[in-house]
Amino acid sequence: MRRALIALLVMCGFAVFGASAQSCTVSATAMGFAPYNAHSGLAVDASSVVTTTCTGLLFLGVSYEVRLDGGQEADILARKMRLGVSGNTLGYQIYLNAGRTNVWGNGVQGSVYTGTMLLGLFARTQTRTVYGRIPGGQMVMAGDYTDGPVMTVIY
Repeated sequence: MRRALIALLVMCGFAVFGASAQSCTVSATAMGFAPYNAHSGLAVDASSVVTTTCTGLLFLGVSYEVRLDGGQEADILARKMRLGVSGNTLGYQIYLNAGRTNVWGNGVQGSVYTGTMLLGLFARTQTRTVYGRIPGGQMVMAGDYTDGPVMTVIY
């Protein structure tokens, strides 16, 4: 049996002035997969909640997009978790939809997600669920596999 944990790291956007927010940040809960059984041939699914928060004294309509990089392997379309510092990897993917067909990426590879906060006084927050999958049929060594793709919010 294998356990996997994805830590979605955070990068903040840059401050802007005027009618938009003064800052926006993004964070996520850890995406913890159930134990993966290499011999079952079955996929393992998980989910995470991504929270975007924009702050400012007063803002009237802030549009943003959230991008996700390729993690340790730097390949959005072929993400892999690693077993410690070994060369052992376990393929997985993160999606924007529950049907797991829309890969979350940077807009060049995979899709970004966008949102709008219409009116804000001090801070506004929006959440979105994202979905992960470890495809079945991967013969890998037992252990704890991890990756840390980085989210970026642009506003």
